[in-house]
Amino acid sequence: MLNLKKILWADDGSKASENALKVTEYLAKTYDSEIIGVYVNDIYYPITPDYFYFDKYFEEISRKNKNIFTKKFKKIGTSLSKKKVNFASKIISGTVAETIIKTANKSKAGLITIGNTGHGYVTNLLLGSNALKIIKSSKVPVLSVPETFKPKKYVINKILVPIDLAEKNLNSLNFAIEIAQSTNSSVTILYVLPIATSFMQFPPSIKEKLIKGIEDELNKLINEAKEIAERHNIGMKHRVKKATLPDITIRKKHLAGMKPSKNITDFASRNNYDLIVMNSHNKGMIEDLILGSVTEEVIRSSKCPVISIKL
Repeated sequence: MLNLKKILWADDGSKASENALKVTEYLAKTYDSEIIGVYVNDIYYPITPDYFYFDKYFEEISRKNKNIFTKKFKKIGTSLSKKKVNFASKIISGTVAETIIKTANKSKAGLITIGNTGHGYVTNLLLGSNALKIIKSSKVPVLSVPETFKPKKYVINKILVPIDLAEKNLNSLNFAIEIAQSTNSSVTILYVLPIATSFMQFPPSIKEKLIKGIEDELNKLINEAKEIAERHNIGMKHRVKKATLPDITIRKKHLAGMKPSKNITDFASRNNYDLIVMNSHNKGMIEDLILGSVTEEVIRSSKCPVISIKL
C-alpha cells in the first residue's frame, strides 16, 4: 500500500525545485502528508596544496547558505501552515544525492520530490545530475519535476504508466492506481514496441500475430489492474481522508517506434497527461553510462512530472 505520511522535498534554490514544491503540496493535501524540506549544504573543497588559504572562505559560504535556507524554510512553513499542511525542515551538510537518500530513509518518507534542472544531454550522459543520481540510487520512489513545467494550479487528472511487457512487474501500475483513486484520475497503460527498420520487411501475418499478442497481454494487464484497484479500494477507505474512491478509468494503448522514450514523452505531451509513473531499471555501469535507461531519458525530456520506482 502507498504510504505518503511523509514526503521529502529536496530544495536547491532552483526554479525546478520550486515547481516540485507545488506538486508536493498538492500531494500533501491529498494524502494529509507532512512535507520535510531538505537543503543539503554541499560545499566543494578543492584538494590543492593551498587549500587551507580558502578554508575560511568556504566556511563563510556555508554559513550564508544556511542562513538563506533557514529564512526560506521558515517562510514556506508559515505559508503551508495557513493551508493546513505540516512542514518540517532540515539543513544538512554533506553530498547532495547521498544525504537526501539517507534522510528519506531515516525519516521514513514514502516519496522524494526533486526538481530536474537538466544541465544538457552531454553533462547528464557523462556525469549525471544530482537528480539522476538520486533516481538511480534511491529505493524510495522519486518524483522529478522539470524546470520548464508550470504547475500554477496543479491537479492530477490523467496518469500515464509505460509498461515493459517482458518484465512482469506491476510496481508502477500499483502506485499509479493508488494515486488515481485518491485524485479521481484515469490511468492509461502504454506499451511501446521498439522496432528496427527491418521490422517493416516482415510478412503481414507476422505483424498481425505480434500485434495480437500485445493486445492480449495488455488486456490481461487491464484485468489485473482492475483487481489491484479493488484491493486498494478496500484498504484506502481506512487511510485516505475524504476519499470518494470512485471506479477509476483504466485504458490501454500500444505504439511502435524506434526510440521508446521519445514515443512516451510525445504521447504524454500530445494527450496532456499530468503525471508519468515508471519503473526504473538497474543496468550495468557501462551500458548505463553510454545509453541511459528509458526511464532516465523520459525524465530528461518529459514536460510533466515523472515518478520513478526502482525495481
